Amino acid sequence: MLSDVIKNLKTTDLPATYGSWQAGQVPALPYLVVRETDPDVVYGDDGHLYTARNYTIEMYFEKKDPPTEMKVESFLDAYGPWSVGEDIYIDTDRMYERDYFLQDKGD
Repeated sequence: MLSDVIKNLKTTDLPATYGSWQAGQVPALPYLVVRETDPDVVYGDDGHLYTARNYTIEMYFEKKDPPTEMKVESFLDAYGPWSVGEDIYIDTDRMYERDYFLQDKGD
């Protein structure tokens, strides 16, 4: 799923990468950074049932743009349960960060 998420995030028209952008390769705002976080491993009587992969999709932007947020959120609707955090201003970089949390249940 991770490779699909990164590849298909391009449908949002925002640059996306995993982990971080390399020095000198950071695109203009807005852009996305994807990280895999702690998976939820589910067990039953007979052993491992499935692993739900959890991802954080960080959106960095200079000013609030609801249509861009709607593109990202429409994309997330196609993948599974998701939630969103608050906008956080990063004073040292003079930009905002908004984190989206996505879970792939492994169905």
